[in-house]
Amino acid sequence: MSDYKSAEAKEAESDRGAVALHALQAEVRFLRAVLLLCIVVLLVLLAAMRVGGCGRPVRALMVDGKLACYVPNEAAAERVRKGLLEEALGGLKNPAAIRERWEVVRPRVLSADEAMKLLRDKVHVQIEAFGIEVDGKVLLAVPTEADARQVLEMVKARFAPDRETLLAPPRFRQTVRLVHAVVASEELYRDPAKAVERLLGTGGQTYHTVRPGDNPSKIAARYGMKLTDLWSLNPGLRGRDL
Repeated sequence: MSDYKSAEAKEAESDRGAVALHALQAEVRFLRAVLLLCIVVLLVLLAAMRVGGCGRPVRALMVDGKLACYVPNEAAAERVRKGLLEEALGGLKNPAAIRERWEVVRPRVLSADEAMKLLRDKVHVQIEAFGIEVDGKVLLAVPTEADARQVLEMVKARFAPDRETLLAPPRFRQTVRLVHAVVASEELYRDPAKAVERLLGTGGQTYHTVRPGDNPSKIAARYGMKLTDLWSLNPGLRGRDL
């Protein structure tokens, strides 16, 4: 009977040990997960510090207020300064100094919005667009080919508002082509109406009825403009005779 109880006690003790071992293993797995999470968080923080400029104490060397270069830290900046002096002295012990204004500054890291604001006036964006070429010269550019065709139709409508009475559709006297063009963003005509005004002459179109004895020089003088300006507004007109 005692042997039976002893075996039963051993079995109960074994079960308790198994439960304890299982609990210990679960705790170890939990601690491993926590440790892994801490490592990941630490790596993320280190990466953020490096991107933000806090990971390394980088210094900028300024000469007369202009950026010369970057060095890893303050100590490196001082080594550069001393090295330049020692190199120039060539072993002499005379007092010496750098003539230019020497500054060591910690560069400020900008946010994306701040960087855009700073660089907006320093960079020039070029846009692929469609140009309207008149007699071999691109006069303006619009975003799409459809915009360019719309502008040309609007120009024709200015000269022939009532097309039903015409025997033939209106045509340009000059050679007009649509061409691919790359222009600065501020030079792109996004409004077709403004593009039409540009083609017809800024501020609208003025018509002149040619009279006997007229020539380009007289016409330009009558309207208070230079002969070259008259030519630019009338691409088909060249020379001093009509």
